[in-house]
Amino acid sequence: MRIGWIGAGAMGFPMVQALLDKGWTVKVYDVKPEPIHALAREGAIGLNTVNGEFADVQALGLMVQNFSQCRDVLLNQGVIEQLRPGTLLAVFSTIGPAAAETVASWAEPQKVRVLDAPVSGGPRRARGHLSMMYSGAPETIEQAQPLMEALADTRYHVGDRVGQGQAVKTINQLLAGVHIAVSAEALTLAEKMGMNPELVLDVVSQSAGSSWMFKDRAPRMLHRDYQPPKSALAIFVKDLGIVQEAAQSVGMPLILASSAFQLFQSGASRGMAHLDDSSVVDVYRSLAGLE
Repeated sequence: MRIGWIGAGAMGFPMVQALLDKGWTVKVYDVKPEPIHALAREGAIGLNTVNGEFADVQALGLMVQNFSQCRDVLLNQGVIEQLRPGTLLAVFSTIGPAAAETVASWAEPQKVRVLDAPVSGGPRRARGHLSMMYSGAPETIEQAQPLMEALADTRYHVGDRVGQGQAVKTINQLLAGVHIAVSAEALTLAEKMGMNPELVLDVVSQSAGSSWMFKDRAPRMLHRDYQPPKSALAIFVKDLGIVQEAAQSVGMPLILASSAFQLFQSGASRGMAHLDDSSVVDVYRSLAGLE
C-alpha cells in the first residue's frame, strides 16, 4: 500500500516505522526536518512540503498534535483537495468527537472516506503494538483493515459513525489524566509526611492503589525525568480540555477531571508545557511548600 503520513513526533515516528516494517511505501511530512530525514534513512519518502504530494496515495494518516493542526494541513494547505475519491483519511490524533465530525464534513464533498481511529499506548508501543478504538462507515472499516492491523495489535470497533472512536478515547483520557494527577498528589503527600518516596513507589506498585499510569509516571516523578518528554504536559492540557468540552455538550458536571485539568493548566502557565507530563508533580510540590 502507498500511504501518505503527516505528523512524525513522539507517536507518529514509530507508527511510520511500523508501516515501513511491513514493507509499505510511506510518504511522510512533519513541520520539523529531523524526523523526516531520520525516517528517510529507514526507507520512507521524506517530504519538505505537502503541496501536491498526496494525490497518488491510497490512504493518508494524520498524527498531528491537535485539531488546529488538522485544520491547517487539510484546509489551509489544501491537502484534502489533493485526495482522490475513495482515498482513506485515517485520523489517529486525539481531537475530540465534534472535531472528528467536522473533519468528516470536509471530506464528504471530496468523497474521501474518514476513519476515526485514535490510539493509546504511548511511544513504547507505537511501533505496531498500540491499542486502537476505531469507528466509521462499514466500507471504510473494510478498506482500513490492513492499515489498522499494521499499527495496532489491540483493536476495538466502537461504532459506525465518525466521532465514536474519539468519544471512547475521551473517556480513556479522562481516566489517564486523573490517574497522573492523583499519582502526583499521592507522592507529594508521602514526601510531606516524611516517608521514603522510593519505598512508597515500590509498595503501591504491588498494591490495590496502583494503576498503569502510576507505574509508568511515578518513577519519572521521583527522578525528575522530564526531558526529553515521553508525553508532553501540553498534551493533557489539550486532552482534558476535550474531556471538558464533551461533558459540557451533554450537560454533565466533572469534579475530578476538572481538578486534574486545572493542575495541568497550572503547570503549563508555569512554562512546563514542553516537559514530560509527569512534571505536574512539581505543581503539587510547590503547593505543598516543598519547592
